[in-house]
Amino acid sequence: MKKAWHHVFLLRLQYGKAAPLVDSGPRNTLFPFLLGGLLVVAAIWPRSAPEPLTGIALTGRILEIIDAKYVEEVDQDELLTNGMNRMLSELDRNSVYYPPRRAEEFQNEMNGTLFGIGVILQVSDEAPRITHVLAGGPADQSGIPADARLISIDGETCEDWPLSKISSSIKGERGTSVTLVVEAAGTTSTHTPIRDEVSIPSLTLLERIESSDPSSWGLVRLQQFQPGTTEELRIALKAEGQPPLAGLVIDLRNNPGGVLEEAVSFCSLFLEEGQEIVSTRNLRDEIDDSFTQVAEETGDWLDLPLVILIDGNSASASETVSAALRDHGRAVLVGEPSFGKWTVQGVYHLDNSETPALLKLTTDFFFPPTGQRLSYDDRGLPDGLVPDVEVSTGDDKKRALYDFWSERFYSELSKPERGWTRSTRAEAIMLPGEETDEALETALELLEDQDRYQQLLEAPTLNPRSPR
Repeated sequence: MKKAWHHVFLLRLQYGKAAPLVDSGPRNTLFPFLLGGLLVVAAIWPRSAPEPLTGIALTGRILEIIDAKYVEEVDQDELLTNGMNRMLSELDRNSVYYPPRRAEEFQNEMNGTLFGIGVILQVSDEAPRITHVLAGGPADQSGIPADARLISIDGETCEDWPLSKISSSIKGERGTSVTLVVEAAGTTSTHTPIRDEVSIPSLTLLERIESSDPSSWGLVRLQQFQPGTTEELRIALKAEGQPPLAGLVIDLRNNPGGVLEEAVSFCSLFLEEGQEIVSTRNLRDEIDDSFTQVAEETGDWLDLPLVILIDGNSASASETVSAALRDHGRAVLVGEPSFGKWTVQGVYHLDNSETPALLKLTTDFFFPPTGQRLSYDDRGLPDGLVPDVEVSTGDDKKRALYDFWSERFYSELSKPERGWTRSTRAEAIMLPGEETDEALETALELLEDQDRYQQLLEAPTLNPRSPR
């Protein structure tokens, strides 16, 4: 309506200018009144109130004002990253925004790869040190020795740098070089390795432990479920010249999870084709993307007795594997209650650039087949797994245990070839300081006592299944 009045006003004004000034007819008399009325109507005609800024527009306006008016210079990228992650933390602890550089690091971590030179670093009160050199990696090829003091990186003295700065300075784009000055055994040397892809195995330990009969038990320890995890274990279990195992301990303590699809493949090694492993669903009524994942094929180790070790740092994909194998009567759980992360995160590229930022967002809950050893939270949603046999480990001992595992793993990475190591039962459970790994010892006892093992598998369900 407002547009129509405006059109009439312009039309009348045009006629008015063309009219003779001496014309005293009615038309000239009417014109001033009509024009005035139109001006009044135009002034008082109702106008819609401006809409307040919301969402993206509001965020952009706030950032504009901060950039122009804040009391000191602000790194807008860092401010935005921190703000996004604080917002996402209001949803849950697992949804995260990754800016471009951190996004690339995240994806490499999930894949078990990085672009660097293949060294293990340690920073102490004295100076940063290269404790281990990965066999066949760029550092090894350039002659960098293990147990070496790191003096400088690309000409800059780094002896007082934090570990994060040292690590980020050594890592970089594939094909680029970095110059390190190190000192080992009283000799200073300079090395310039070319950065390349460095793959970190998922299996951190493969050990055959002597049992009471001619065969042996196997012990495998996994740091996370990443692409290739299942194939690593398949190759190890089928290694030529190795006698069949009488049982297998799968150590998932301190394993935060990883790729759900890899966990499903891993379970398939020990299940029959079609057996359920995990189901996922979104709790929003308007989103129906529920689905169930099953064993992809019948595994080659259907009759191999399994014990899985878990603790409070076993989460996500680790819990998927533990619950599925326990629900189908394929494994007994030993250790401490697991972390209780039963959510799936989708990873979304936020633009089409070469190195896009990423959003990791919780999209679904996931559920084990029956939940034999599953506890539930106040909302009736899955919580931690309760082991069949609880073996508690104090915090100090747990830290010592993790350090011992890491040192052993890094030493193995320094060897040209990795494979099964052999040990006696006493050697396998022994820790530094004359301590023993009680959880592992309990697992071996269960493999030896098959009657007790079977009783635990046949125990009634811990809790009725939640209706959710």
